[in-house]
Amino acid sequence: MMKFLISLVIGTGLAVGAWNLWKYWGSFSGEKTPAQQQAEAVAAIDPSTLPGLPEKLAGPLAIAEKRGGPGLRDWLKHYRKELEDPRLAWLELDCCLLLAKTSPAEAKELYASVKQRLAPNSPVYPRLKQLERMFE
Repeated sequence: MMKFLISLVIGTGLAVGAWNLWKYWGSFSGEKTPAQQQAEAVAAIDPSTLPGLPEKLAGPLAIAEKRGGPGLRDWLKHYRKELEDPRLAWLELDCCLLLAKTSPAEAKELYASVKQRLAPNSPVYPRLKQLERMFE
């Protein structure tokens, strides 16, 4: 009988300890690093909903994006005056990513111009910060 009571006390103590350890571990897994928060902020943005792209340019933009970095670069040069931020900044960052493999110097230059122009309260700013290490 005494062995049973000792086993029961030890078992209950282990169960309570395991439960407290589980709760303690759960309190850390909910916290997010700044990098994770930036990634979530960028993922939450749908670029097609950003203002600054006239409807008439949506078709030509889709064609330019299919042509890759050079196509998007040429499209931006041609239509830049008709575009506005924040959509312009998003498209320029897309172009930076597409050009990074073939023309890294041009991609860095374009990134620097977006960084200089973009305000911290812009919806595109988290994406700009996320790409910072790649282009600086």
